[in-house]
Amino acid sequence: MALTRPTPETGAPPEHRHALAAVVAPRTNDPHVPALAPHGWRCVAVTPASEPSPAPGADYAAHLSHRGSLFHTAASLSRLGVRAVLPGSAAGTELADRLADRLNLPGNDPATCDLRRDTGWASAALRDAGITAPHSIRTPRLADALTWAASTAATDYLLEHPDPAHPHRPHRCTTADDIRSAWDALQHTDDQPLVLREHLNAPHYRLHTLTRPRSDGAPVHTVTAIWAETHTDDHLLHRADLIRRHGLLARALTLYTRRALTTLGVQYGPAHATLAFVPDRGPVLLALRTDPDPDHDFTAQALHQATGHHPAHDTAQLLATGRHHRVPSPRHVHAVKVALLPRHDATLEASLLSSLTSLPTVAATTELHAHTPLQAGQTAGWLLLLAHDAHAIHEDHQTIRDLELTGLYRAPEGAAAGDAAPARP
Repeated sequence: MALTRPTPETGAPPEHRHALAAVVAPRTNDPHVPALAPHGWRCVAVTPASEPSPAPGADYAAHLSHRGSLFHTAASLSRLGVRAVLPGSAAGTELADRLADRLNLPGNDPATCDLRRDTGWASAALRDAGITAPHSIRTPRLADALTWAASTAATDYLLEHPDPAHPHRPHRCTTADDIRSAWDALQHTDDQPLVLREHLNAPHYRLHTLTRPRSDGAPVHTVTAIWAETHTDDHLLHRADLIRRHGLLARALTLYTRRALTTLGVQYGPAHATLAFVPDRGPVLLALRTDPDPDHDFTAQALHQATGHHPAHDTAQLLATGRHHRVPSPRHVHAVKVALLPRHDATLEASLLSSLTSLPTVAATTELHAHTPLQAGQTAGWLLLLAHDAHAIHEDHQTIRDLELTGLYRAPEGAAAGDAAPARP
C-alpha cells in the first residue's frame, strides 16, 4: 500500500497543509525532520510517557504524549491526518508498529515485533524457517546456560542482553567461570533472560535496507548500503567501510538478508541488520533493528550528497513516492566511519581536536567539544571520511589514530602518567 501526499483542505491550519508522519520516541536531532521536509512532509513527535519529550521548537508540527492508551493516541494521530508512522529510536519500535496497524497504515507486523527486538527469539525463528542462525540459548537461568554450553561443540561464546539496542556490550566467554562472571555483570534481576551464543570469529557487516509492499502485498526488500565493520577485542565498533553492493559477497549478504527480513515480519520502511559471514556457513544474522541506526544519524546530509543514499533520505523518498529511489549511476566514493575510543578517562585536547576535524577527508562528525569529560571504553564520537581516493582515506585514518596516541585524550588532573591509550588492532 503506497502512501500518497494528502490534498490540503481549504481552511486547514498551516501545519496540516503538509503530509504528516508520526515519529515515535524521537531522538535528539531526529534525522527524519530535515529529510522529510523537502518532500512536503512534516513530523509529529509521539513520546511515550516513560521517555523524555523532545525539546520544544518549530521542527515538529505537533507533540503528543502516549500515556498507555493505544486507542487515544491513534485517535489523536488520525485527527491530525497522519499518513505514516516511523520509530524514532529503539524505544519507539513496538509502539510504532502497533500504531501503524491500528491506523491501517503500512508498517511492520506487530505480531512479530518481539522477534525483531530479541536476538534469542530471532535466531530461533530463523532456524525454524531453515535459515542459518547462531547456535544459542535464551534463558533467565545460569544453570541452563552452563548446561547448554557444556553440551555444544563450541568453545568460544558471547553472553549478551537479548535486546540488540541494549547499551551493555556482550561479554566474551571461554570457560564456565567466564560465563558465571559475565552473568553476574549482565543479569540485574532474577527473571531477566540473557542470550548465550557461539562467538563467530568472522567478518561483520551492517546492511541498511528499505522495504515496500508489492501490488500483491508481499514485501520487497532493497539493500541500500553495506558496511564492513571492524571491532576492538572488547567488541567496540571502531571502523566501518562502505563497500560496493555488487559481487558475490554482496549478493550472498543481500539474498540472506531478504529471507531473514521476511521471516521476522519486516514489511515496511527502513531496517539495519548486523551479519557475520562465516566460512562454510555463509551469512548469519546477529542482530536486526528497525529504528534509525544510532551510529549513522550524523552522516545523513554528507552521505546522501556523496552517494545518493542515507536511510532517512531513502525513507523520505519511500513516503513521498511509494517506491525506492535508485541513484541513476553509481557514485565511486569511498566512505569510512571512524570511532574515537579513549582508553582512559579524559577530555579532548582543543588544538588536536581542531587538527582532527580539519583533515581533508573529514566530511561530518558527531558533536565533539574540547574539555568534555570522556569515559574509558565508551565511544567519544564519530567521524565520517569521504574521498574519491582510497589512499586519502587511509592517510587521514592513520593520522586520527596517531592523534589518539599522542595527546588527543588529555588525562584528568592527577591521573597516572602511564594511562596512555594502547594501539588498536
